[in-house]
Amino acid sequence: MSDPFRLDGKVALVTGANTGIGQAIAIGFARAGAEVIAAGRSSLDQTLDLIAAEGREPDAWESLELRCAIDAFEQQLYATLLVFVAGFLGGLLGFHK
Repeated sequence: MSDPFRLDGKVALVTGANTGIGQAIAIGFARAGAEVIAAGRSSLDQTLDLIAAEGREPDAWESLELRCAIDAFEQQLYATLLVFVAGFLGGLLGFHK
């Protein structure tokens, strides 16, 4: 029986992948076999190193704005998973601390 949690052949775009939950999701997808496009507003070096340590070849989009991520996703139809994990969304949606 095959593992239902494997993501071989899938491409995942994960925003907020530079730290925290987004980074953990990106690494988890890589461990599960997905090709990962890591996106973030600051350096992704640590995330890319951790994904590479899982035997995957990551792609990176730094300084990515939400609208740009959506546009890029729409144009890159090969992506099969999309995860928006970005701390700045709260301000866009009207939620404040």
